[in-house]
Amino acid sequence: MIWAVQSALFRSASGSLNATEAAQLKQFFDWLIGFRGAADAIATVGSRIHRNVEAEAHLVGNDAFGESDRYAAMLRALAVSDAALGSDTSTRVQNFARVCADASDSGLRIPAHHLPSSLQRVITSRRVAAELIDRVLGPLDRIAFLNGALSAESLFDRLARRWKPHEVSGMKLS
Repeated sequence: MIWAVQSALFRSASGSLNATEAAQLKQFFDWLIGFRGAADAIATVGSRIHRNVEAEAHLVGNDAFGESDRYAAMLRALAVSDAALGSDTSTRVQNFARVCADASDSGLRIPAHHLPSSLQRVITSRRVAAELIDRVLGPLDRIAFLNGALSAESLFDRLARRWKPHEVSGMKLS
């Protein structure tokens, strides 16, 4: 398998797949790289998601960090389940989201000294996004978001301008 920027964890996890699973994962990635669409009204560029999957755990650099078993299980589940789906784009997107959700919150804590000064988090839950908007921008913007009165792009631009990490640290988004 040939990938561009891979974390040590990704290399270890993908290297533990058998030949069939590796071929299935490659087929999924080939499809994903060319995918452009919308999921939950969020523009999605598959090649970016692909790079993110390969760089998973990039926050730890190339240090040996934890075990790759859980990540390998996620890649295996993705490869095997996607191979059984056929070519329906909607079903494949839903399957990817399900596999990611099943694997969420199963990793290790990342030591603070490995973290960059800024982090990006993808949020697919409208409820969680509304909580964050309420916390940073206030209840009126939350209501406008939930009612569709303001575009997501406008709100996220405002979030970026008003973001103060110390105000949301410790905030439990679930």
